[in-house]
Amino acid sequence: MREPHENRETPELQPAEGAPAPAAQGNAAGPATAAGRDAVRAQKRARFRLWKHKDVNAGRESFAAGLNIYKMIWIFILGCVIGVVFETLFVFFEDGEWMRRSGVLYGPFNQIYGMGAVLMTLVLYRYRKKNALIIFVVSAVLGGAFEYVCSWVQQLAFGSVSWEYSDMPTSIGGRTNLFYTFGWGLMGFIFIVHIWPYLSEMVERIPNRFKIRPFNKPILGKTFTIVLAVALALDLALTGLAVFRYGTRAEERPATNFIDRWMDDWYPDEVMAEKFPSMEFVGRTNLNNAQLTENREDVSGGFRQRLGGQADDAGAPADESDATAGSSNG
Repeated sequence: MREPHENRETPELQPAEGAPAPAAQGNAAGPATAAGRDAVRAQKRARFRLWKHKDVNAGRESFAAGLNIYKMIWIFILGCVIGVVFETLFVFFEDGEWMRRSGVLYGPFNQIYGMGAVLMTLVLYRYRKKNALIIFVVSAVLGGAFEYVCSWVQQLAFGSVSWEYSDMPTSIGGRTNLFYTFGWGLMGFIFIVHIWPYLSEMVERIPNRFKIRPFNKPILGKTFTIVLAVALALDLALTGLAVFRYGTRAEERPATNFIDRWMDDWYPDEVMAEKFPSMEFVGRTNLNNAQLTENREDVSGGFRQRLGGQADDAGAPADESDATAGSSNG
C-alpha cells in the first residue's frame, strides 16, 4: 500500500559538482555593508508597493532617471498636490473649517510646496545617507530661509502676503518663525529619507512610450511631461496677472490697459477673495517687518470696507427706488 502523501520523504537535492556554494544568509544583526543595507531597504519598500512590479520600459532606462529635468518637473507637480492636501488638513484640524489652500486659479496646486520639494531634493540629495541630525539642521535652515524669501518676494511683487507671524513669540521678521523652522527640518528629513525613494521610483515607472484610448497612438513620456509642465506654467502666469491686478485694485488704481480690464471682468475682487482666502494686502513700499501687521490692517482693512461698500451700493438703487415708490404712493 502506498504511503500517505504527507509521510513521503523528499530527496534532498545535492548541488552539482563544481557549482558555487550558496551564499550564506546574513546574521540577525543584518548586513554589515552599505550595499546590503540598501538592498534591505529596497526589499522593505517592495512590500508596501501599491502596484505590481512590471518593467514598463522593457529594460531601457527611464526618461526620468536620476535628477534630470523631467524628474524635477514631476517632483514639482507632486509636491504642489501633496502640499495642498497637507495644508488643507492642517487648517481643518487647527481651525475646524475647510479652506481652499491652492496657490493657483485652477487645480489643486500650491507652487510654494512644489518649489520647496524641488529645492529640498536638489540640496538634500547628497545628504540622504548622512546622520539624521545633519539632515534636520540643513532642512530647517533651508526651509526657514525659503519661506522668508517667498514672503518677501510676494510682498515686493504683488503687495500681499499669504502668511504672517508677527503675533507669534518666535517670529523671525513676521515672515517665518522658529516653530515652523523646526517643522521644515522634520519635513525635510522625512521627505529625503522616507518619501523621496518612493516618489523617485513612482516617477521612473511612467512608461517611456504609452497609448491613451481612444486615440490608440503612442505618446512619449517626455512629451506628456512637457505638456503638463506647459499647462501648469500657463496657470501660474494667469494667476500672477490676476493677483497683480487684485493688488492694484486694493490700492484703488484704475485699469489702464486691455489686460487690466480683462482681469477686472473675469477675476473681480469677489472671485479672487474666494480663490485666495488667506491673502492679505500690506503694500509694496514698506518691506520692513516691524510694521507688517500695521500695514496689513491699514491696506486690507480699507480694501474690505471698499468691498462692503460695493455690495451696499449694489443694493442702494433698489432701496432708493422702493422708497421713492412708497412716497409717491403715499
